[in-house]
Amino acid sequence: MEALNENKKELYTYFISTSKLYYDLSNSVRTSSLVCEMLYEAINAGIKVLSYYFSLQDKSRSEAIRELSSILGEWVEQYWNLGLTLHYDCYICGNFDENDIPYYMNQVRDFISRVEEVVLE
Repeated sequence: MEALNENKKELYTYFISTSKLYYDLSNSVRTSSLVCEMLYEAINAGIKVLSYYFSLQDKSRSEAIRELSSILGEWVEQYWNLGLTLHYDCYICGNFDENDIPYYMNQVRDFISRVEEVVLE
């Protein structure tokens, strides 16, 4: 049983590290649309770790988001909606204001902190 717990912790740590990696990459790319996509990927990795943590990984993404929001609060759905905005509106369509990027970055940093609180503490 101890090995299973270590394997789960390693998986959780991997996804959190991935989330942080994408966040860090968002600070190093120069194209604003790529910044948005890196921020989306950071949120996506965070949602994945929450899904695994609560054994929701076999559910559709929309079902998992609904259940995670029910368990943890509306913040999960709010951040996921931000991620969708970053991916579709900002990255794919290029429809964003460059002045909003610092706000997006702060929001994603807060999201990662919340995920860490849930999973690692």
